[in-house]
Amino acid sequence: MHVKSFVTQTSTRWCGVEARRRDASSGVVLAAWPWFQTTKSVTKFSRFDRGRIVAYRECGLSFREIGNRVGRNQTTVVRISDRWMQEGTTDRRGWSHPPQCTTSHEDRQIVRRAVTDRSVTSRTVAQHIESVTHQSVSARIIRRHLQQTGLPARRPLLGLPSTQNHRRLRCQWCDERRMWAAEGNEVVFTDESRICLQHHDGRIRVLRHRGERMLKSCVMHHHTGPAPCIMVWGVLDITLALL
Repeated sequence: MHVKSFVTQTSTRWCGVEARRRDASSGVVLAAWPWFQTTKSVTKFSRFDRGRIVAYRECGLSFREIGNRVGRNQTTVVRISDRWMQEGTTDRRGWSHPPQCTTSHEDRQIVRRAVTDRSVTSRTVAQHIESVTHQSVSARIIRRHLQQTGLPARRPLLGLPSTQNHRRLRCQWCDERRMWAAEGNEVVFTDESRICLQHHDGRIRVLRHRGERMLKSCVMHHHTGPAPCIMVWGVLDITLALL
C-alpha cells in the first residue's frame, strides 16, 4: 500500500451541517481512494473511513487513537483492521442465504399438510415429509417455509363448542323477543364476570393466513366448565342503582 505524507482536508456532514477540518496530526491519506464527502451515521461506515483506519494502523497508531480520530468505538476499529489483515479487504461481508433444502413438490406438501390440519406442529410435518421422501428435514426449515408462505403460527380464536340444538334454541329465543318494546322504567341492565382459576395456557397454535381468524378450522373450541371459577353478577336499573 502506498502512503503519501501530506496534509489532507476532509469534509464531513453531521445533521445536515457541513464542517471542514484539517487532519494534520498524522498527515497520511490512502492515495488509492479519491476524496469524497462522507455521511456520518451510526449504521453507515464509508469506504473512505475504513481506508483511514488501515492507514492509521500501518502508521503505528493504537486502536483507541484511531477510534478517536475517525469517531468510532474501539471494537469497530479492531474488526476492520483484522478483516484487512486476514482477507485483504475492508468491505463488509454479504449475507449468505441458506441453501434450499426442500424441492418444490415438498414445499407444496408442507403447505397442504398445514392447511389440512391447522394445529399441526412443525415437528409432525417434518416427520411426515421424512417418511414420504426419506430425506431428513428439520422443524426449523418447516417453520421458516411456512412463514415465507404466509402461514405463521398464531394464537387461535377461542369459542364455545355449541351444537346445532344450542344454535337453534338461541335463534328461537331471539325471535321471540324481537318485537319487544323497551320501557326505560322497567328495564334493568345486567352483566356478569367470570374469574377462572385455571387459565388457558395458549401453547396450541394454528397455521393461518391473514384474515382467516374467524375460519372454522382456525377456532379452538373449549368448554367453559366444570373448571373452578368465581362468578360475579351485577344488576343496574335506570337510576344506576345497584340492585
